Amino acid sequence: MPTPHGPIAVFWNRSGKQLRVTVTAPPDTTGTLQIPGNGRAPIEIHSGTYSIPLG
Repeated sequence: MPTPHGPIAVFWNRSGKQLRVTVTAPPDTTGTLQIPGNGRAPIEIHSGTYSIPLG
């Protein structure tokens, strides 16, 4: 998704029972990743790529 700072990307991947979300945030940005219904606290995201296992 385009933003004034660069694109934001979110990818979902399932391998067997493992679900993973990979998030890329553009330079000089921050945000919050919150997955409804998974029981985890929101995750603060800064510039870069994060790969987060969800269960």
